[in-house]
Amino acid sequence: MKKIYLFVIAIIIILFLARIVYSDLENTEKNEIKVYEEVSNDSPDVKINDDYNIFNSSPDIGPKYSKVLGFLPNEKLIKHIKMKSVSYPYIKLDTEQDHIIGTIIFENKGNEKLKVQSFFMQGNKFAKVKMNNSSEWAYSILYDVQPESSVEINIKIEWDKDGMNELLFFPLEHSGIPGLYNGEMSPIHRNFVMDGPVNVNNNTAKHTFDLDLKDVENVNLTPYPKWIGKNKQDIEYMINEGIVITKSPIEGMKLGPVPYNTEVDIISLDERGNSSVLMEKVKVKKNEPTYIFFDSQQLKELRTSKEKNYLMILNNREEELLADIKAVELGLKPFPTSFQTVIEFYKESD
Repeated sequence: MKKIYLFVIAIIIILFLARIVYSDLENTEKNEIKVYEEVSNDSPDVKINDDYNIFNSSPDIGPKYSKVLGFLPNEKLIKHIKMKSVSYPYIKLDTEQDHIIGTIIFENKGNEKLKVQSFFMQGNKFAKVKMNNSSEWAYSILYDVQPESSVEINIKIEWDKDGMNELLFFPLEHSGIPGLYNGEMSPIHRNFVMDGPVNVNNNTAKHTFDLDLKDVENVNLTPYPKWIGKNKQDIEYMINEGIVITKSPIEGMKLGPVPYNTEVDIISLDERGNSSVLMEKVKVKKNEPTYIFFDSQQLKELRTSKEKNYLMILNNREEELLADIKAVELGLKPFPTSFQTVIEFYKESD
């Protein structure tokens, strides 16, 4: 009996030690991955020219725009769903593929340099990325876009078959006025990624809504976020040594009214490749503002963080991206309603 007891104790100790070793390996692996890979112009994966292909192919881009920050998956990976007069692209991976290849596109028509840190996310988590000819993975690609230049950077993104079926591109600018990243002009982009069988036909009905298109100019189609205090009042800001800070503490956010019902998830991000889910499936009722308040622990972590933090707001997750488009194709709604926007979290003045 004593031998059996000692044997059980030994097994428990071995399992405990194995767990510690596994945890250490996980932490070591994360620490070995660089926050960013800084790209130089002499890299074989960088192509610089004077052509503005995106601007030239999109004559409807207004004169107030002077830059393009985009990502194009390799054309061999792209499939389309036809939606009335246009086609909606999504990414189709074969069962053996565990990477997405593509090209980061920068076009800078301005006379100031742009410093851009490009992140990719698989669902709620940052994905590892590297240039095609690099041997090291990182959580982002950092590049200085010179004035009046057009740049292409060939990259590879690690894809987890067991992860969420959406790829998000988040180009974070470090140039210009710091602290004014409110998301209204953010070039964040999301693609649905199909790496297995998908059936969206049963999910289209809940996307139904009517709207007279002549009223579109008078309503917001995306619920842009604003910071609020504990009594739902708008937060006032000020500039201190070139940094935006608030006059009172942030307690939550307000999403402006939109003409449809939806649900949003809120993800917290920082510039080192860390992310966490703050809230899921928050209901947004059509034609009403949505007030969202964070709990004390969430606010404490955001307020005391040494990193800059950003909150991303997304709806129509994974297959719902396709169901949204399918509903338009079937005439159940006048336009797509999938969105992704981001707002920087500001610290309170001392």
